This record gives sequence, structure tokens and C-alpha cells, in this order.
Amino acid sequence: MKQEAAEVQRQQDARTIEFCEERYKEMNADRQYTPDMLRFHSMTCQKMREDYRANWGRDP
Repeated sequence: MKQEAAEVQRQQDARTIEFCEERYKEMNADRQYTPDMLRFHSMTCQKMREDYRANWGRDP
């Protein structure tokens, strides 16, 4: 049961990172966002990836 819950959480974390990166691509293509906003979003996605690696020992 505990392993299943961990796997569900890992998958959810991976989907969250995927959404973050897809949203960044949309924002970048939109051109209504400032470079600072794009940089902040990119750094957030990068931090999420680093946290995922630290928690799960692999890339999402």
C-alpha cells in the first residue's frame, strides 16, 4: 500500500513537471510575457526537476 502511494505521488510529480514545461513553451511562444516572467517560470520548472531527482533518484 505504501509503495503504491509512493508510485502515485511519483507519477503526479512527473506530470506536474511536464505541465510546467509545456506551459513554459506556450508562454514563450505567446510573446506577451516579459523575459523576467519567462526566466522565473523556467527556474521554477528547473527547481521542480531537481527536487524530483532528489526525491526519486531519477529524472521524471
